[in-house]
Amino acid sequence: YHDIEKQVFNGSYQTQKILEFIDNQGNKGWVKNLIYPLLDNNKDIIGLFGIAYNVTESIKTQETLHISQKKLLAANQKNDQILNSVGEGIYGLDINGFTTFANPAAEKMLGYSLEEMQNITQHELIHHSRADGSIYRREECNIYKTFKTGLIERVSDEVFWKKDGSSFP
Repeated sequence: YHDIEKQVFNGSYQTQKILEFIDNQGNKGWVKNLIYPLLDNNKDIIGLFGIAYNVTESIKTQETLHISQKKLLAANQKNDQILNSVGEGIYGLDINGFTTFANPAAEKMLGYSLEEMQNITQHELIHHSRADGSIYRREECNIYKTFKTGLIERVSDEVFWKKDGSSFP
């Protein structure tokens, strides 16, 4: 406590510090100490006022969150490596049908960059017409139906349209 008391005597109005402690059972914990000066009418320090908060649970929660964030980042990096290395085109859509990610193979197959795919719904961009060129309404689209029902849909006779105007099954 001497260090934080010294800061108050050197002019700090409020000083705080989190200190680690070991309790009687040998468990590690943390306490947040706040120290304020008590002043007389001449603004001279006549004493100190301190408050100590046990912040052990908060610190443990922060540590758990930090560990979880590191694990999530590692998993995301692994997923990125997998998505970027496969030869199949893979893209993801949000509930409104906008592209949230696309791997390099998908970009190459479709001729669009991820940035281009994010600005318009997937249906309007690459799934707007049937193989014969007739309009394929979004409400009839099995991908769109999956968003609405949550059920798996399977098709074998649809095409995707590339940026150059050609299509592939």
